[in-house]
Amino acid sequence: MRKEDTPSFLDHFLRVRAVPLLDAFRNWAHAHALLHASFAPAADHLSYKCREVREYDELRGRFEEYADGWTGCRFLHQTVISGRRVAAIGLVDPIPTPFGGLRVLELSEPKTMRAELQGFDHIEIYPANGTIDELAEALNSVRNRTLASSFMKGIFVKKERPHHATWDAPIVSLAHGTEHILRLTDGPLVRKIGIEMR
Repeated sequence: MRKEDTPSFLDHFLRVRAVPLLDAFRNWAHAHALLHASFAPAADHLSYKCREVREYDELRGRFEEYADGWTGCRFLHQTVISGRRVAAIGLVDPIPTPFGGLRVLELSEPKTMRAELQGFDHIEIYPANGTIDELAEALNSVRNRTLASSFMKGIFVKKERPHHATWDAPIVSLAHGTEHILRLTDGPLVRKIGIEMR
């Protein structure tokens, strides 16, 4: 692909390929509006898990090419988390959601020797009020099981990760027939990796 084609490729990557995950997230947010309102959750980032190292290198390279010049990319920061490379990519134009704009794309290498979801995998949110434990408890309450329709009843399960704890639940896009993950976290990814969002 020619360099001049990269901006349209990246726009398609974010605006078209992410649609099933964004649809699942919007469905979940509307179904649970009464339960999470007091926590004022904020959308943090969406995550794309690459099939192979080569795909990670290609995608990271395309964003990196335009990190200083392409209007869609504010910054690109790569780090190693749990033994694999992860790139945090700041988006100039946030992707709108019911919890505010998603301003960061997390791009990660595949985990070695482990099968997992590939493609647009999860969205992370964090509460502006209260803790993630309190938010998870509210969402796992009896009201959650009675208020939400059956395909939106994902129960949040606590996951202890090497760098922090999260609460994960499945979310579904019926329109696309896909399942994804909604992850509750304790704050923005950029704060964890030390990037100042201006």
